[in-house]
Amino acid sequence: MTLDVPEIPRFRSVVNAIPIPYWRDKVLLEALYLTASREAELSTQTIPWDLLHKRTKPYGLYLTFGIKDFEMAPARDHEPAKIEKILVIQEACAKRMKGKKKLADDTELTVEETANYLPQQLREGYVKNPASVDPLIVKSFLGELSLKSIALPCNPVFEPWTHDLLKIISKTGTLSFKLTRFRMWQIQRQWLSSLLKPKNKRNERNPLRHFRLTHLAGEYDFNAYDISVYSGWTMGTTAGMFGIQSSNQIGQYVHLKWKDYLPKLLKPISDFE
Repeated sequence: MTLDVPEIPRFRSVVNAIPIPYWRDKVLLEALYLTASREAELSTQTIPWDLLHKRTKPYGLYLTFGIKDFEMAPARDHEPAKIEKILVIQEACAKRMKGKKKLADDTELTVEETANYLPQQLREGYVKNPASVDPLIVKSFLGELSLKSIALPCNPVFEPWTHDLLKIISKTGTLSFKLTRFRMWQIQRQWLSSLLKPKNKRNERNPLRHFRLTHLAGEYDFNAYDISVYSGWTMGTTAGMFGIQSSNQIGQYVHLKWKDYLPKLLKPISDFE
């Protein structure tokens, strides 16, 4: 990706300067950046050409979210633990699936057959009541869908843009957008022209994802495992990008959770000013 990544203060100042009548555009840019999403992962709309050529789907239709409590260890003994409110977003990853379990045809699996693809602790409950297991989780273990979870502090001291995400959730009931990915590209080009090079095949897509992951690695000290959780990459892909040799099977044995990286995001935004 041939992109120059702006410093955090410069990037945020450009986004914050978007006029109030275009607030929806501003929140879209904030959401793409904070979640390190590909455009399709927040989109609920598509175009006939994409459907005809079996291209990227509107994965925003799968997006779910919730507010969680994150308990911070006290700074000193005998002090109470501090609870931070966290917005946790689950997205379907818009990428080519290589799962060994992905079915080659449209054969329907029975409940018992499907259960065999699930972790042991979920199988018995799934057989008794398939609705007890999140269907997105089932799809992910069948190799039909890859999921990622992004956690964002709600406290504006750490992340003021989360407030905008919560505001649009309260207005629309979702964090996905009724836009095609092409329209999202246009909006990014419209407002971020001062930060983006002229369009070419290598830099016209997902620039905010690239900005965010670069900032997380460089300014928030995210390591390879943190980046994997946040981006939805496989562990093998991430290890290779950091120059680490790893087995192709590493993703099957490393359990990644958003709670592992969340403390690194609890860094005052004022530290970057």
